Amino acid sequence: MAIVNESNKLVGIIDYRQLSISVLKQLSKKTTKNIETVLNKEISFYMNKDFITAYPEDDLEKIFDNMLKNKTEYIIIVDNKNHPLGVANLYDLYETVIKLKIRNIGLNISLIEEKSSMEKDNVIKNLIKEIDTLNAQSTIDALTGLYNVRFFNKVIDEEVERAIRYNYNMSIMFMDLDHFKNVNDIYGHDCGNFILHEIGKLLNNSSDNISILRKSDIAIRYGGEEFLVICPNTKKEQAYILAERIRKTIEKKSFFYEKNIINITISIGVSEYKPSSKKAISDTIKESDSAMYEAKRMGRNKVSVFNN
Repeated sequence: MAIVNESNKLVGIIDYRQLSISVLKQLSKKTTKNIETVLNKEISFYMNKDFITAYPEDDLEKIFDNMLKNKTEYIIIVDNKNHPLGVANLYDLYETVIKLKIRNIGLNISLIEEKSSMEKDNVIKNLIKEIDTLNAQSTIDALTGLYNVRFFNKVIDEEVERAIRYNYNMSIMFMDLDHFKNVNDIYGHDCGNFILHEIGKLLNNSSDNISILRKSDIAIRYGGEEFLVICPNTKKEQAYILAERIRKTIEKKSFFYEKNIINITISIGVSEYKPSSKKAISDTIKESDSAMYEAKRMGRNKVSVFNN
């Protein structure tokens, strides 16, 4: 169930299965005071604020892949004002996306259909894990755990279409590690790979509980020590704040490799894509690259915004 505030804006989701488990665990303690405490809690206490959303026109396969990426069984369908229209789960997509993906990995659909409902659920869950693994092999950079250029080339067109459809701006951040060649020359390429891996963890929000990107942001390893972040529905002023957060986080972080303590900085260029400008997204990417080199010229460890 989707939870909204007084303005009908989406604020969270309730999973009744998880709610039941949580409440029953509390009630199992069987004390009068505990039972009263549980029953008097507001529903928001059990609400999951870490949800993902999609639009009705979104491609089903993209929705499915997004659910796999975020390891969630539920996704909330919203309109362009973020008002909830409904909730979908993985099994809602079984007849379309999952069946197609199962066929693509060479498995027999009839073997699944013949099973009982409970057996089918277990089989589908295992197949989803296998599909997730296959997706990762084709779209994820093995060293950093970020999306690769192949995925970027696919998703950037989809994000542009969405920006045009809903008439919102989108920002691109182009990032390059400063003096990274020195790390490889002094400490060796294994150390360089370690640094890249750790940067990937930071941009994946999987490093020491540090979250520097939003769920809607898409981080890419663009090549070598270059990274790119797509920021949907984000103006350049907002992207600048986000870029500064990334820059400061990396600047303050010490990387421990063998007996060495290594510090590194990053230069970031920001550009904004506006559907109303009729400009190609490739131009926006070039502008973010140009802004990144301007950050280098300014002395490195800077964020530079491309201004038209």
